[in-house]
Amino acid sequence: MKEEFDFESIKNKAIEQLKSGKSLLGKDGAFAPLLESILNAALEGEMDAHLTSEVEKSEHAVTTYKLNKTQKIVDFTN
Repeated sequence: MKEEFDFESIKNKAIEQLKSGKSLLGKDGAFAPLLESILNAALEGEMDAHLTSEVEKSEHAVTTYKLNKTQKIVDFTN
């Protein structure tokens, strides 16, 4: 779902807005798509890290459960 980011069009729009005295910030500013791209990349990284952490926790829980189950079986045979 990643779309190509066109830095050249951002640069041209920024130059145009600077020359006309318009703000580069805000909804229609030249930097809006750049900021959106940066924030989306950061959020995607956070979600990847979170989901990876959750998978690792889940795998650890399963391994711990299996070890505890095995230890209980071993304890009953002694």
